[in-house]
Amino acid sequence: MKAKLALLLFIFFIRISLSAQNIPIIEVPDEIEFAGMKLKLTDGAKEILRKDIAGMTKNPKYFYSKVDLANIYFPLIEKVFEEESFPADFKYLALQESSLIGDAISKSNAVGYWQFKKESAVEVGLRVDTKIDERMNVIASSRGAARYLKRNNQTFNNWTYALLSYNLGLTGAKSQIDQSNIGATTMTVDENMHWYVLRFLAHKIIYQHAIENSSSVDSVLVEYIDGANKSLGDIASEHHLDKTKIEHYNKWLKTDLVPEDKIYSVILTVPMSQASVFAKTSESTKTEIKEGKHSKGKYTEASAIDLKKISTTTSYTFTINGIDAILALEGDNSVTLSTKGDVSKENFLAYNEMQSFEDVIPNRIYYLERKKKKAMVLFHAVQEGETFWSIAQNYGIKIETIRDKNRMDDNEALENGRVLWIRIKRPKSKPIEYKVIEKMEIVTIKNISSGEVYIEDSNKFDYSYHTVLVGETLFGISKKHEVTTDSLMKWNNLENYTVTLGETLIAGIKEKTEEPVFYSVITGDTFYKIARLYNVSVSDIQQWNNKTDLSLKLGEKLLIKKK
Repeated sequence: MKAKLALLLFIFFIRISLSAQNIPIIEVPDEIEFAGMKLKLTDGAKEILRKDIAGMTKNPKYFYSKVDLANIYFPLIEKVFEEESFPADFKYLALQESSLIGDAISKSNAVGYWQFKKESAVEVGLRVDTKIDERMNVIASSRGAARYLKRNNQTFNNWTYALLSYNLGLTGAKSQIDQSNIGATTMTVDENMHWYVLRFLAHKIIYQHAIENSSSVDSVLVEYIDGANKSLGDIASEHHLDKTKIEHYNKWLKTDLVPEDKIYSVILTVPMSQASVFAKTSESTKTEIKEGKHSKGKYTEASAIDLKKISTTTSYTFTINGIDAILALEGDNSVTLSTKGDVSKENFLAYNEMQSFEDVIPNRIYYLERKKKKAMVLFHAVQEGETFWSIAQNYGIKIETIRDKNRMDDNEALENGRVLWIRIKRPKSKPIEYKVIEKMEIVTIKNISSGEVYIEDSNKFDYSYHTVLVGETLFGISKKHEVTTDSLMKWNNLENYTVTLGETLIAGIKEKTEEPVFYSVITGDTFYKIARLYNVSVSDIQQWNNKTDLSLKLGEKLLIKKK
């Protein structure tokens, strides 16, 4: 009896202690809303979440320091996510990744609020060099995270799986998913769900509750975009703000002055009473820049005048698969590209299979005419990170064409290495094939300088090529093609690391194989059908196989061509 009484008193005092420090005592719900999805939690999953929440609240001081940071940073992150048409719930992921510490560095050299490695950061448009590291800029990095996750969600059509891909990558996440949940808005989460997703849900449950019940802050963070050629001290003096605080929130700037090569978001901490003034000024400046009216327009990526010049430059308009196309630059959107291409915005979106809320991706090709139902080449092997949309854009074909020609269901996901038929339909008798993706086996865009672009699978050739696009560096190109910068310099006789827009570089060299290609005749085959399949002539097949007539035998092996 005494032992039982002692236990009850212990629990009572623990609860009193927790209440005194305002640690929220909440029950894990049976269901949780996340990014428009309804997640049903099993008892096993709930038990894991309880343990995670207990660990997060074990140190009240640390827990509430993160609540304070969330109150400061979340309004900025939410604004970015709204601009990106991206679910606001993902803001809790920044707490999980970095505890909202801007200069956090992991053991694997991932940096900043969203823990980007350098290669991934550059891929989503962040600048990372000795002068600027936008991984430490909460606005720039949050925009990069939104774009990364939106891209991955094009594969899964399931935000929970897109969340998982932030930890495992696109390929790793594919091995963990249940295909029946592709496109689902309701799913069950049990104890077998990957720990990263469960840990995120624990963050969302406990911090959402704590933030909703916390007190308001006296000062707020605002975005300031008129800082070109100014130091942080200049900005502090101009607006009568604390320079030390500005430096704390802008560790991304590693040089004396804010550069003028593009718009950079300087983060200022201001009294709550001044927040609306800064917000209105920022939005007004952004509008002026878009319209080419801003006096500092020289430091934007593409002012209205620059866009007019670019639209008349033949280097930026192409023909792919016989279709007129245009290259998207930094700062472009569906309106600017449709204007350059002299098509309506509605038609532009339809031609590129886009929704009105989707963003234009810099350095990608967009079409000014309807895409076609077949590509100029026969096959494409799926590369890591590719989506139906990106492949369709590369070849100037429709997404439904890829699915139809490969007999794929609407919910069927892409798999790395799968050989897609993109010119003719895969015969029912032909099994799905996979191939190992080697380093040099890449898709390249060639002959951009001539204005005629076509796509080729470079493992059929000795050399693969890369044409330098806007904003690309030799380092970025080397990572894209998985080669060293020294190799690129050697192959292209470069004296330094400088590359020029529009320059075509040798990006890989691979020996041709001498093995012949054979085809086994199946029911219904004819010489014409086989010739069409491999894009060769009937006479070629006859010559290679010493055939004097057009007779074929079931199972007969034909030599088609030599590489």
